[in-house]
Amino acid sequence: MCARITPCSRTVSLALPLVILYDFDMNIKQQPRVNTFTAVFKKVRGGYTVWIEEMPGVISEGKSRKQAETNIKDALKLMLETNRTAVSKDKVGNIERSFVSLPVPAIA
Repeated sequence: MCARITPCSRTVSLALPLVILYDFDMNIKQQPRVNTFTAVFKKVRGGYTVWIEEMPGVISEGKSRKQAETNIKDALKLMLETNRTAVSKDKVGNIERSFVSLPVPAIA
């Protein structure tokens, strides 16, 4: 449960476009790729405010914590779709997409 003064964090997972995998017989197996983000919930008068720590500008609210979580997932999904659309429209020249991974430091 969140304290009234300090926000609390909770991870929010969002299924994104499919990743194509192959089994040992080279048969295609599709699995949704799941990215995990940190949602920070803050109890405020009238409900909760919530934002995604890793994505500046993704913020939402809700009268209940459950509604706030549903709303932040929608906001995050829209932001990711918007960013992907913007990148595809701005393709000029030789564009390469790649996945980047890095360890995330523990929350103090």
